[in-house]
Amino acid sequence: MSAEDARTALDLGADYISFENIKTSKRYLDFSQITAITNEIPQNHKNKLVLATDSGSYDTLMQVLRKADISAAQPRYPNVKITDIIKMRKSGIRIFQYEYLSSSADIFNVNLSKDAYDYAVFDIRPTFVSKVDRFTRNYKVARIVRDIFNEIKSNIPLDFYGVSGELNLESIFTFIQVCKPSLIDLSIQFESQHSVYKSYDRISHFFGKLNTVFPNVAN
Repeated sequence: MSAEDARTALDLGADYISFENIKTSKRYLDFSQITAITNEIPQNHKNKLVLATDSGSYDTLMQVLRKADISAAQPRYPNVKITDIIKMRKSGIRIFQYEYLSSSADIFNVNLSKDAYDYAVFDIRPTFVSKVDRFTRNYKVARIVRDIFNEIKSNIPLDFYGVSGELNLESIFTFIQVCKPSLIDLSIQFESQHSVYKSYDRISHFFGKLNTVFPNVAN
């Protein structure tokens, strides 16, 4: 949310950082704020910037991306039309796509278009796991997500696959074992209550346990 935070994350080795132009987000930034931050980021880090947005036409978003010198986007459809997303990708913008899984039926609605995106993260919603008891739900959901991964891998040569959403610091180890994702979004689990900032204690606890269970994964 600031140039200082962005530079610090990049200097510490972040692969990507995103700016949230999503009105419901606690980290919402408008286009002018995002451009002001990216103008202060060194040129050698510009290829690591991502615009996350849930609004805008192709022309509007391309204008913002060019002005802010951002070459990757995470557009949220249906607010951003899939036809515009495909046009952005054809214009040289790398597309990070979230697929929301609210029920097992959503498996059949995952966009398998080779033109749609370069990176995919599957966001598991609360309703997806509500009908499965706590003891079995982690493995059941993980196996379903693994099957989605395998289906998509046979159709699209994506750069990475990830999982997000209703994952707690215990169930995530199941997903590592079963799905072998290349990205896991745990941001909400690390946040202090009602805060946009992360809890040092929660992060330390998680990586301490991760190092114990999977000594070769934490890097």
